[in-house]
Amino acid sequence: MKKLLRVNLDDEDLVNGPDYKQTGTITLYKGKPFTGICYSNDEDLPHILENETEFVNGLRHGKSIDYDVLYALNHKKKRKIKYIEEYRNDEETNNFMSYYENSQNIEYEDLEICENSYLRKRYYQNGQLEEESYYENSRLHGQRKFYHQNGQI
Repeated sequence: MKKLLRVNLDDEDLVNGPDYKQTGTITLYKGKPFTGICYSNDEDLPHILENETEFVNGLRHGKSIDYDVLYALNHKKKRKIKYIEEYRNDEETNNFMSYYENSQNIEYEDLEICENSYLRKRYYQNGQLEEESYYENSRLHGQRKFYHQNGQI
């Protein structure tokens, strides 16, 4: 589905057409590499925010937040985060957070330690830590720690 974009969240006008252009991985706004936050809406639901992504010199760089469109439809435009991921020079990092469908509690998060390793934390729906595991090159490395809902290992 085609995205409609806003350069400012408060703008009523959606950027579509000659002002906005995607050339390969570079995002241009008015002919120049875009720096700032780009807000995206689904073409069929232009009044509901679906994504906001930080750009530097036309590349995704920083946080990209995806919102739950169905939640917004059912809860009078209130926003609920589905997940947050982080980019560095248009490349995904290992920093990622996913949220439970029915709450604002984090389901799991990946925290980058260095380029090819990260710590994954999984949470119970009540927000208590459920599991910690360390990954290198996308493979489990070492022991996992499991926690009871009361916080005990």
